[in-house]
Amino acid sequence: MDYKERIRALREDNDYTQSRIAGLLNIGQNTYADYELGKTRIPVDSLIKLAQFYDGIISLISARPFTNFLKKNSNWQQSINVKK
Repeated sequence: MDYKERIRALREDNDYTQSRIAGLLNIGQNTYADYELGKTRIPVDSLIKLAQFYDGIISLISARPFTNFLKKNSNWQQSINVKK
């Protein structure tokens, strides 16, 4: 399962609409739909917000190690405010 399938599965498993998640990310529903379809790449800050929102870790969504990013960007948590 790749990232676009994972974000769709997470959204559907939690009974959220694309519009709800798009609102969380401050983007339009069509843009979020493009993320799920793989037409548009998801920015890193949006991946972080999704991981925080779903109480997960980014590597579960992206299927890639995220440790190096966290080490290089230790202040990322201060710049992102996520509310459910």
